[in-house]
Amino acid sequence: MKLNRDKLKLLIAEKGFSIRAVARKSGVSEAALNLWMNHGKSPRLDTLGRVAGVLGVPIQTLVIAE
Repeated sequence: MKLNRDKLKLLIAEKGFSIRAVARKSGVSEAALNLWMNHGKSPRLDTLGRVAGVLGVPIQTLVIAE
């Protein structure tokens, strides 16, 4: 599974959230979100699911099929 970083950034912006707000609502640290979005790290599937839930999208929206 590979994270679609561009889609994650776009959805956060479209929903009007800050990284801090997504982190707080999902229980994921800001540092982890920054690693995902800016340094190519991939999250665990369950963790990404929590972020997808906050953004109101299916988890499939945030991954790139390989």
